[in-house]
Amino acid sequence: MRRFVLVLIGLLVLMLSACTPSFVVRVDSIVAPQQDGAANKYYLDSGMNDISRDDLYFQEFSEYLRVPLAQQGLQAVDSKEAADMLLLLNYGMSEGSNVFYTVSRPVYQLVGGETLTYRETKTDSGGGKTVVTNTVYVPLQYHYMGNVAETDSQLLYTGFFAVEARPLNQAQTRPLLWKLTAKCTSSSSDLRRLMPLMVQAATPYFNKNTGTEQRIEIKELATPGTGKTTAPAAAAHP
Repeated sequence: MRRFVLVLIGLLVLMLSACTPSFVVRVDSIVAPQQDGAANKYYLDSGMNDISRDDLYFQEFSEYLRVPLAQQGLQAVDSKEAADMLLLLNYGMSEGSNVFYTVSRPVYQLVGGETLTYRETKTDSGGGKTVVTNTVYVPLQYHYMGNVAETDSQLLYTGFFAVEARPLNQAQTRPLLWKLTAKCTSSSSDLRRLMPLMVQAATPYFNKNTGTEQRIEIKELATPGTGKTTAPAAAAHP
């Protein structure tokens, strides 16, 4: 009985995993060849002209970055005077665009399910002939008829965020210390849904050089009772 219960639980986990939405996040990060390794205190500000640091969405998205940046040895401070570097956060969502695609679908036809009547003539040993009526039932079954090509479309959106680091004392004149960009194209136009997924996928790459754009497939997990979404760590694919 216990073994049966364990098997049932395993099947349920597999079913739930199969139903969990999956997203692909593309992450690209680049680091300047030479930078001051001692600079680890940052002040996070908005890199967008129309969004201030006091904006509620900016504050929510900034909070997602705090732990991943701390994992890379970067410490948030509340004033520019206490910071070594300035981090500028940009984010947004593209307009939706229709993407057309063609799929090949098999076609089946349901046949049978009827009773056929037929007659046959039988000859006995004396040469006499008798007409006999018989019936035969043809069971229902599907016959494969071929494939048909169908064209469909889907409305897709691209959410993104970017973080760039500059020396605080010369933030507008010196080259970037490092910059990370993450983007995700999906059917969702909700940036609040995608932001934690993109940050989770980008976590290992803050202040790191990816070399090439990394493709990370990540599953969305709902956090019970909060209405928020999180995501487990996922493997990157160049």
